[in-house]
Amino acid sequence: MNPATFVDPVVVLPDNDLLTPALVIDEAVVECNIRNTVAILSNNPERWRPHVKTSKVPSTIDCFIRQGLTHFKCCTTRELLLLCDRGVGDVLFAHPARRRTAEQITELDREHPNVRISVLVEDGELDIWSKASVAGLFVDVNPGMDRTGMPIDEVGRIAALASRIVQTGMTFRGIHCYEGDLGHLDPAARRIAAQAIYDKLIALRNVLFQKGVAVGELVTSGTPAFPCAAEYAPFRDNRFVHRVSAGTVSYCDLTALAQLTHLPGYAPAAVVLSRVVSRPRETVVTCDAGHKTLSLDRGTPSCVVSSHSDIVPLTPSEEHLPLDVSRCPSALHVGDLIQLIPRNVCPTVNTFDHAVVMRNGHAYVECVAARGREAPFVTKGNQHLAATDEE
Repeated sequence: MNPATFVDPVVVLPDNDLLTPALVIDEAVVECNIRNTVAILSNNPERWRPHVKTSKVPSTIDCFIRQGLTHFKCCTTRELLLLCDRGVGDVLFAHPARRRTAEQITELDREHPNVRISVLVEDGELDIWSKASVAGLFVDVNPGMDRTGMPIDEVGRIAALASRIVQTGMTFRGIHCYEGDLGHLDPAARRIAAQAIYDKLIALRNVLFQKGVAVGELVTSGTPAFPCAAEYAPFRDNRFVHRVSAGTVSYCDLTALAQLTHLPGYAPAAVVLSRVVSRPRETVVTCDAGHKTLSLDRGTPSCVVSSHSDIVPLTPSEEHLPLDVSRCPSALHVGDLIQLIPRNVCPTVNTFDHAVVMRNGHAYVECVAARGREAPFVTKGNQHLAATDEE
C-alpha cells in the first residue's frame, strides 16, 4: 500500500492566493476517518474519547461533535480551552498537572460549568486537587511504557490510592492506561501484547470492585492499539465504560496508515501544501517545507509527495526539503505546488498558526487554536512572576 496514492490535490487556488508552506485539512476526509473509527467501535461513539493533540482546529472538534462524540482527552491547557469553547460535555486532562497548570485547569473548570473536566493523579498527588471543583480523578497507570503513571502490577498501591480518593470525598472516575508503544509490532503481535495489558486492567478493576471501589471508566489506547481494544470482549462489560483515546486517526499520517494497513477506509486528511522553489541539479528539486514545518521525530523521509510515488524526499534543513526526482526528472518545475503527507502529523499541525480547511469545494482559513503553549508567567499588577511547577 502506497500512501502517496491516497490523496489527489484538493486545493484549487491561483498560485498567488496562498503563502506556502500551508497546512491543508480536507474536512470530508476527516469526517470519513471519524465514521470509520466509530464503525470499528461497534458503531458506538461513546466508546471513543479522542485525544485532540492531533486536531487542534475548532472545525475538526465540531466534526467529532456532529458525529456524536461527547468525551475528549487533551494534554495542554490550550487544548482544554479549545474543547471548553466548543462546548463539549466531558474532558480528561491526561497529563500530570502541577501548581500553575492545576490552577489554570481549575480556572477553566469554574469558567465552563457545563463541561465536566477530570484529571489524572498518581500516588501522593491528591493534595493538589483537594480544594478544586474538577469533576473527578482518574488514576494513571503505567503498563510498561515508563512515561507516567503507577506500575500496573502494583495493584495494592493503585487500590489504596483509589480508596483514598473515595475516602477524602473526591470523585474517583476510573483508570487511565496508555499502551502507546506498540505501534512497531505487526497487527497480530500488537493484539497479543495489548490484550495482555488489558487482562491486567480487568484484574485491577476486579480487585477495586472487591474493595468496594467502583471503576466507572477505563481509558486506553492510542491509534496503533485501538482496534485491539475494540475487539477485546471484557471491555464490553456493561458494569463500566471503556473508551479508547486514539487521536491521530482523525487526520491520519504515514505512520498511522502503516499501523492501520489491515483496516480499510482510512486516508490522510491533513497535508502540507509546499512550493518548489529551486532546482539545484537536474535530479533534485527543493521545496519550502523543511524540518521547521514537517516534524522529523519519526525519522527521514519526513513525508511523501502525494500522487508522486517516484519522488523521494531527502534529508531536510530548517526551511528546505530537497526531493530526488531522478526517476521522473520532468515531473516538477520551479513554482509548482505539491502536497506532502506527513510522517507524524501531530507536531506538524502544531507548527502552523492557521490551516486552510477545505469544505464543500471551498477553502476557509481557520486558526489552529490549540497550538503552542501559554505564556510561562503569571501577571500581577505590573509584575511578571515566573510560574514554576515546583511545590
